[in-house]
Amino acid sequence: MNRILITYPLYDFFTDIFLCTVEGCILIELMNRLYGKIQKYRKTAYTLFALAVLFMLVVTHWIFPSYGCTYLVVPASFLLLPFYPGSRRKKALFSFCLATVNLLYLLALNDITNVLPKLSLALFYLLLYHIGLWALLFLCLKLCRQISTDIPLRLLLLLFAIPLCTLVASPILLIFLSSAIDTDRTLSSLLHFVLQLLFLSINLLTFELYRRFSLFTVKETEYALLSSQTRLQEQHYRELEENFKEISSIRHDMKNHFRTAALLYENNQKEELLQYVSDITGKLEETEALIHTGNSHLDSILNLKLKELKRAGITCVSELAVPSGLILPFSDMVVIFGNLLDNAKAALLSESGADKRLTFSILYQNTSLFIHIENPAPSLTEVPPLGTGLKNVSRTVQKYNGTIEISLHNGNYIANLLLYGVESNKNP
Repeated sequence: MNRILITYPLYDFFTDIFLCTVEGCILIELMNRLYGKIQKYRKTAYTLFALAVLFMLVVTHWIFPSYGCTYLVVPASFLLLPFYPGSRRKKALFSFCLATVNLLYLLALNDITNVLPKLSLALFYLLLYHIGLWALLFLCLKLCRQISTDIPLRLLLLLFAIPLCTLVASPILLIFLSSAIDTDRTLSSLLHFVLQLLFLSINLLTFELYRRFSLFTVKETEYALLSSQTRLQEQHYRELEENFKEISSIRHDMKNHFRTAALLYENNQKEELLQYVSDITGKLEETEALIHTGNSHLDSILNLKLKELKRAGITCVSELAVPSGLILPFSDMVVIFGNLLDNAKAALLSESGADKRLTFSILYQNTSLFIHIENPAPSLTEVPPLGTGLKNVSRTVQKYNGTIEISLHNGNYIANLLLYGVESNKNP
């Protein structure tokens, strides 16, 4: 890349500070859209970024005055990455893409300066670089809208290959064009400029591809939740149908049951009578629902999970005070209650000799929903890291600006959840 020898007046330095400030603001807005806003140490992060940019401006203007463009603002913005939330994979991908876009833009700009007449006005090159970079960053801002979901690793690696291939191909093509058209430098620069624009376009498509992949991932997740909802509802209705058939059968045979009981009593067969009555009572208890809150979705999930606990030999003590008109999406109910009860079941079954007892309560008051689960865990000495299920629960709780607290107390594993803004059209 050719260097443009220019002497910088002092006003160019302050102009560059202003241009880099605008550029930094655009980069911060772009990162906010990509990763979400910085939650902690925001002032520290922005101060560190500003000082890094100012230091590089001083270096490029006073120590290396032959450099006509301060092109290190984009790399300096990577100092903000540790302060941003989100996955490291996502940060690595978009940082790599931004660095590649910045480098390819510099190469394209170099080709333009090789074609244009040489000017001694430094401000022209400053404006040319910064305005062009702003246009690219604004385009990235437009392309990265609605990017809020991580994508699978295989798709991420595919997107990583796009900037990597352009970085490898660009210098190879530059050498090839320089050797093939060594007599006409202008033509070589124009051809290389066209190729750089093509590579730039391909790299910018990475943002759009990621957005489309993330939307596909969201739809796939929604489809999985919908399938789970349908499966749970079908299973719930099948159990209701079986219970109804059992009750109908018992009612149909009630006369026979009474006659048999009377006959056993007349024959003074007390033990047989007690056993017979116990068998009939057991059949009736099996047809009863364990939970009934008036919320069909909540009842279906809790009844299915609590019946699974019962079959596993786990006793469940529940306390429920929720309105029948609780407004909570079924998908969130599945994530929260399904994972919590599955986690408690797995923990109880892994504890040998422990009391197989689970305490479970749901309380609702003033648009707040409190969930408490407690089970014996004598083998635990400290709270284990959150598994996949509890991480999903935590993310769902965050949607309601709520809190999740996991603790150990007197040999019991305790999970307390509090969700805010849960509406209801009826009182508990």
